[in-house]
Amino acid sequence: VVRFIVSPVIMAIILNYAFGSIGTSSVSALANSTNKDLAMIWFVMILESCMPPAQNSVLMLQVAEKAREASKLAKFLFSMYLTAMVP
Repeated sequence: VVRFIVSPVIMAIILNYAFGSIGTSSVSALANSTNKDLAMIWFVMILESCMPPAQNSVLMLQVAEKAREASKLAKFLFSMYLTAMVP
């Protein structure tokens, strides 16, 4: 409950305080690149607030356009999770 409800709500409050409202009530407002950038920041931060930290690391690498490093990290994390299940 905390990870999927409380954490995103807290992140939305923090983002609202830091950036203000998205303000995308009309289609013309969406055409403005600053609103698109702000909406993307909101989306990524809300998404990260309800994801496990390991997935956040992979997501941050993908957002930084480092797909190769993200792929390597994802494979490494998968192998760690797989070996953690072995008794």
